Amino acid sequence: MGLKRARSASQQGNYPSTLRWLRRTRAVLSEAPIEDVARLHLEVELRAAYTHFRQGRFETAHATAEQLLARAGEGVVGDIVAEALGLLDLADVGV
Repeated sequence: MGLKRARSASQQGNYPSTLRWLRRTRAVLSEAPIEDVARLHLEVELRAAYTHFRQGRFETAHATAEQLLARAGEGVVGDIVAEALGLLDLADVGV
């Protein structure tokens, strides 16, 4: 639910609210069972990277995407990795 609210706030351009919802979601995930949490953590980080990018904080977006890729490891669904790599390219252009 928190990730959906973060997405909604991001689409409305309410970036402070987006980052608040992402922080809350991270806190909830830290207490959740392990099974599906890894993918959700990566989705939260990807949303945070996009939010930083949309705010014009290209260095922060780049760093967040790099951290996501470093933690992704093997076995992660390729769509998240592909989006993170695309965001890295965009952030590099913005810098």
